[in-house]
Amino acid sequence: IVVPADYNGVTCGICGNFNGRPEDDFLTPSGALAPSANQFGAEWVVDDDISNNRGCGGNVIEPCQDEISQALCGIIRDSQGPFSFCHGYVDPQAYVDSCVFDVCISGNQNDVLCRSVQSYVSACQSANAIVYPWRENASCGKWLKV
Repeated sequence: IVVPADYNGVTCGICGNFNGRPEDDFLTPSGALAPSANQFGAEWVVDDDISNNRGCGGNVIEPCQDEISQALCGIIRDSQGPFSFCHGYVDPQAYVDSCVFDVCISGNQNDVLCRSVQSYVSACQSANAIVYPWRENASCGKWLKV
């Protein structure tokens, strides 16, 4: 979903509030921060005539914490890495957590890593932070910048 910049900070719902801070995107319709992705999704369910399935039940995917994924995504928070100057502008922790989960679930696929890192790069660039070349260090040289 692409949203024009005019909507920055004024959206809400299942796609977040578009304020550049992913840590507060799990807001429920009441404005409370949901404790889990399952609860967040359940809070936004709209009743209809077909079904009213509240959540995923026992099929919730638990967070993936593979050591390889953590090492691959570590480039985002490396204090000597290409994003070190961005850390003061955009907290890397939420991006690292998302990266580790996505990369782990994908079986450590390189294209997933590159897209995850690119999302932190985009946040850094939006904050006018310096970002040094990173694609070769993350083995993303062949992936086009989006």
